[in-house]
Amino acid sequence: MKVKSIVVLIILTMLFGINCAYATDNENTNLQFQFETEDKVYQKDDIVTLEVKISNPNKIGINVFSFALDFDKDILELNKVYDEEEDEYVQDIKAYKSWEMNYDEEINSVTLTRSDLYKNDNERICKINFKVKKDFKESNMNIIGIESAGGAIDTYTQEDKQIELKGNEQTEPEEDLYLKTEKYKIGEEDTNNYTNGDKYIYRVSPNTQISEFINNLSTNGNISVYSANGEEQTNYDELVGTGMILKISKDNQTIELIISVLGDINENGKVGGDTLTELRGILYENMEVDELFIKSLDINGNKTIEAEDLTLIRGVLYEEQII
Repeated sequence: MKVKSIVVLIILTMLFGINCAYATDNENTNLQFQFETEDKVYQKDDIVTLEVKISNPNKIGINVFSFALDFDKDILELNKVYDEEEDEYVQDIKAYKSWEMNYDEEINSVTLTRSDLYKNDNERICKINFKVKKDFKESNMNIIGIESAGGAIDTYTQEDKQIELKGNEQTEPEEDLYLKTEKYKIGEEDTNNYTNGDKYIYRVSPNTQISEFINNLSTNGNISVYSANGEEQTNYDELVGTGMILKISKDNQTIELIISVLGDINENGKVGGDTLTELRGILYENMEVDELFIKSLDINGNKTIEAEDLTLIRGVLYEEQII
């Protein structure tokens, strides 16, 4: 702000040869500059016209007016039009009522000057045309450092202004989080796809590394695997075990499933002798077992624990069969 004030003072000094006092807020004088653009939806190659008008009911005399523009240069650029007389493209700007305008493209600053004092009210002073370089959703044009000077006495300031521009670019609808797998099963209905309310992902083979487990999942979210006590697993060479938690997240959506590994009741991703013991207890001693371990011990996948499951586990332990 100080730099721009000094510039205004220097201009006034050059015009009138006398000193100027930095001073007054426009609220005390009812001197206001209005910055307007058309309220429409813009698209690539459209022209955005910024018009500047003055509200000056007290007839305050001014002869210097300046401001700077801050906008997204990836979206807007100063428009150029072909001047036949000059045989070149020139800035698409225009000043009215005998004002002379200079637009500095390097810093996007605008200065208007005149030799006499301007005291008119409710008139258009200038317009500046910008070209839309690409489609956009929304963008802002900020008008900052708004100052004007009257005669050789006062410099008037005004609060910065922001203009919101609306573009035609559509926001992509948020894609629902999904999880699919051809190798494992999820839930009880559509077992290849996660459905809201599903609790388990199961029929994971023993001795499966976490990395391999993840590679057999298809999702548009971020995958994490946690131990049963909630510690995130960062070594993907480790085995995935029964009771581990699969978490998938995207934006504010989350999928969380408990992992069940076939034959693993020790939560270490392996089949052991105690798996046989557990199966015998269920089959011959009516031992109770929770839902998670039933999925781990249902080796043949028919949703019941039976003698065939025991046979299959023996094959894994003693004949190196793969399940």
